[in-house]
Amino acid sequence: MPRATLKDVAKKAEVSRTAASLILNGKPVRVSEETRRKVLKVAQELQYVPNALIRSLQTQRTSTIGIYFGVGGDSSNLYIGSLFNSIRREAENQGYDTLVYRTGNTQESLEASLFMDGRVDGLIYWSGRRPFNYEDLERSGLPVIVLLAPVEVAGLPALLFDDGSGMRLAMQHLLKLGHRNIAYLSGADAMPHLRYRQNLFTQTAASLAHENMTASVWSNANLEVKPLKDRLLEPERPTAIICAHDELSIRCAQVADEIGLSIPEQLSVISWEDPQPSFSRFTCIRQDVKELGIQAVRALVHRIRNPDILPIADTIIPVEFIMRSTTALPDMA
Repeated sequence: MPRATLKDVAKKAEVSRTAASLILNGKPVRVSEETRRKVLKVAQELQYVPNALIRSLQTQRTSTIGIYFGVGGDSSNLYIGSLFNSIRREAENQGYDTLVYRTGNTQESLEASLFMDGRVDGLIYWSGRRPFNYEDLERSGLPVIVLLAPVEVAGLPALLFDDGSGMRLAMQHLLKLGHRNIAYLSGADAMPHLRYRQNLFTQTAASLAHENMTASVWSNANLEVKPLKDRLLEPERPTAIICAHDELSIRCAQVADEIGLSIPEQLSVISWEDPQPSFSRFTCIRQDVKELGIQAVRALVHRIRNPDILPIADTIIPVEFIMRSTTALPDMA
């Protein structure tokens, strides 16, 4: 059976195609309530579905949001999975489909033209290791929201967590407990959002220099030279470690257990992100990743529907410091 067309709906409902189109798209039209209901009923009976291609040609929009996560798209990762799901659900609530871009792990420069073929009305972008020209993306005119790291390009607003406040809360907590030798486990510092977090640690430590504190950064590159296990066995090892994300905290706890360091008695550990708080035991800086997804979609849809608005400022989402069982007074015994 051929698919019903707008002409079929209009004919059976005894209205013009223009009136049928306006009614089915929820737009104002001078018809009675009875006629409006009749058109909707006929459309349902005929199982009429608007032609998305024709509609996009008419409106110059696809009702599709693009998602690019250069950090990977493994939905089994709690953080990434929660963010993906949140974006998709809110996009659906706003009347948009989602298109996920997958480009592999190549180190070649990522071109803005990848997103400019007309398939999406806007883009939610989370950068990875690949070089990228944000200026080209801004010049394209495509509405974009960048996640988790600031971009110094006018017209490309970022959606950030207040990691600066989070870092200060974490370090002040450790200092109050008496820790003066604190390390930061940064992980893959080539990732912009992790490099941003690492820079915040360095800046916060500098602002607290009057506390006579020793602060060190351990990136993946550092740990290739001297593994985490060896560093934790040194006589002057840190008494506390702040980890850039939950997976690093788990790894740190496993290494500490292997060499007989008890947490928190001999080593305090603070985590970041906290993607599954009901199962976590770490004192942490919690980011509400579901709220990040919701706000990202709403900000992007606002830009799509209001293309003439001036560039908006970055949006900062508060974080929460949560005390659990992995921090205590330092004990080097």
